[in-house]
Amino acid sequence: MAGPEALLKAKTEGHVGHETLHRLSGMDRTNRWMFDVLAPHLGAKVIEAGSGSGNLTRYLLDREKLLCLDIDPDHVRNLSSHYADRKNVTARRCELSDSHITEITGTGWDTVVCINVLEHIKNDRRALKNFYDVLRPGGRLVLLVPAIPLLFSTLDEALDHHRRYTRSRLVHKMESAGFRLIESRYLNFFGIAGWILSGKILRRRILPSTLLGLFNALVPAFRAFERLTGPPIGLSVIAVGEKP
Repeated sequence: MAGPEALLKAKTEGHVGHETLHRLSGMDRTNRWMFDVLAPHLGAKVIEAGSGSGNLTRYLLDREKLLCLDIDPDHVRNLSSHYADRKNVTARRCELSDSHITEITGTGWDTVVCINVLEHIKNDRRALKNFYDVLRPGGRLVLLVPAIPLLFSTLDEALDHHRRYTRSRLVHKMESAGFRLIESRYLNFFGIAGWILSGKILRRRILPSTLLGLFNALVPAFRAFERLTGPPIGLSVIAVGEKP
């Protein structure tokens, strides 16, 4: 049985995670930016692996079939209730590294999209292999994860992150699971400064709303910059793999 310290830690991490998702839900420009970057790789039948509170789910509602997976039963219930009138949307509770995931999802999916989730999974290699198994041949895995291990901070600890990724390390794990790489690149160069300030210098455990609001307001300028430069480094890394 877990002791009081472990229970307090789990409760605190859960609160931080829910509050962070709540704050991110208001970052409409940021969420749209992420979706627009990933959208060209999305097919008609999509699994959103780790839907959370649905910050990106809203952009996937036009898919022929959308399966939202999350380990948190509250998120699953809320998504099921919110989209009950949409016959193409289903929400299911699922541990993404479960060896029996195909019993929940079935197979033959066009796309698995997994945004800021893989870093939460201890056995990320098993999760990647599961994503491979649920896809049809030619189907794609679309990943976005936190980048640069040196940036690991109190913010990562509070969010129960197991790791941050380098681009090469993420690509290696995807290829080990059987995927053929289509694209990999960094995203969000300017977010690095805010992460260092909040997590490494001030050692905060949650991103301040004021900082998030300022970043969201400046997203159009950040998008224009990254379209022109293709940043050599960024707060996140995107990778797209195809099942041969």
